[in-house]
Amino acid sequence: MQPVSLSNSLDSEGWESLARMLVAFPIGLDNQNNGLLRIKKELELMKHVLFLQLVTFNGSNCVDASFFVGAEKSVARMEKKLDTHGIKNQRFVLFLKMLLLKLRKQKLLVKKHMEIQQEFCRMKKVVEHANPL
Repeated sequence: MQPVSLSNSLDSEGWESLARMLVAFPIGLDNQNNGLLRIKKELELMKHVLFLQLVTFNGSNCVDASFFVGAEKSVARMEKKLDTHGIKNQRFVLFLKMLLLKLRKQKLLVKKHMEIQQEFCRMKKVVEHANPL
């Protein structure tokens, strides 16, 4: 039997189960440095927002595009902040990245009118000219 990567094992987990894992997962920044304390608070806020999104995930395999982009940017920003403090491969951030990998496999749902219009125009050109995406 071949070893299964951790991110692939998250693919088989349900969203409610992942939400419970997220709540139980410790952030792990115990240093009382002011900079790290602020990062810890930001990670706790991200944890809470992600938990609320995962719990209310409607099961239609669609993720709000603006939420997904915001989550990607936030995780990248937290990773850079941790790097400035000399902390690399922090476990909680790695777990967030694995969750984002699972979210990346979902369909993006566009809710803003301008984004919908741009996507419609793009798809219309593809159909009219028979060009690949």
